[in-house]
Amino acid sequence: MRELNARAIDGHYVAAQIRLLRQLWKGAILVLEGETDAKVFGNFIDDTACQIEIAFGKANLCSALDLLEDKDLAEYSALLMPILTG
Repeated sequence: MRELNARAIDGHYVAAQIRLLRQLWKGAILVLEGETDAKVFGNFIDDTACQIEIAFGKANLCSALDLLEDKDLAEYSALLMPILTG
């Protein structure tokens, strides 16, 4: 079996993963940019009501949402967090 690497993940891959998850999961799906976001938000969501999907980058997240928007945007939510520097 081919091992998936970070370069193979794009918006199409993320959108496909979300569509597959939707077939098995009828609760909320929260799409986040990265693993750190998932760790932080994982502390605040009820995992019996909401599943987190990681997009591995803002570009992948935006692309996946664009792809999902064509048919089923109402089914999905995503969170983009700007990085604040001081």
